[in-house]
Amino acid sequence: MDAQAQDRCHRIGQTKDVHIYRIGPRLWRSPGDDLAVSQLSNLWRSTLLKRGCLTLMRSGVNGILQSMLLSIGGIRFHNHHLEMHLDPKELYRDMFFRSIHFGKQYLLNISITVEHDNRAVIDVSIDNENGQAYACDGGCLDTPPKLSTKPVRFPVKMTSPSTAILYVTEDFKYMTELKDTLHVKKVEIAPPYSHDVLALHRHGHKLGGLPIIFWIILAFLIIIFHLFLLKIVLNEMGFFKHTTPSYTRARVL
Repeated sequence: MDAQAQDRCHRIGQTKDVHIYRIGPRLWRSPGDDLAVSQLSNLWRSTLLKRGCLTLMRSGVNGILQSMLLSIGGIRFHNHHLEMHLDPKELYRDMFFRSIHFGKQYLLNISITVEHDNRAVIDVSIDNENGQAYACDGGCLDTPPKLSTKPVRFPVKMTSPSTAILYVTEDFKYMTELKDTLHVKKVEIAPPYSHDVLALHRHGHKLGGLPIIFWIILAFLIIIFHLFLLKIVLNEMGFFKHTTPSYTRARVL
């Protein structure tokens, strides 16, 4: 993979640090027929070409895939390292980036998932145990661990001023020197996302994974139950006393 081509391609989909996966609803519409599929494919190709990925696009299907990965992941290539620029406030959905070309002997895999505590984490691995790569999270305050085929987990951190959430390089010394060039004043782990936000993006609404009709039926049954219970209580209190009319039997002479 041409490193210069990747470096030109890191700007895909960014307008004031906003990426395709956030600003391009037309790119994510559901195609209904063959014509819609063709139109959507042409829209993606045109967008990637106009945003600087001409060389990658010309390299074939794999180049198109790499272009999309770089765009959606906000991935930038510099002289000796890779950066992932995504807003920590927007990572409330799971994302998986596989087989990113980085280095001559291996591919890079990056996963962003939301854990049970509603915080996002980053898992990074390479596909070759003999590869040499190191990574650090936002701010690079900790010693960068060596990557392997087993994923290495990093927390998502927020920095001031804002920096990348992940750095990857093949040179350990370079990574330690990179830390001194970030000039961050504040580094903290990103706060957990609210349950409503996670439910909205996972299920399409804030009511959780069950369909809306379930909650409507449940609410209806609860109301009926309470009305029935109220009727029983009022009966016991004598609000609904009914007097049985007395009938006098006519006497027959």
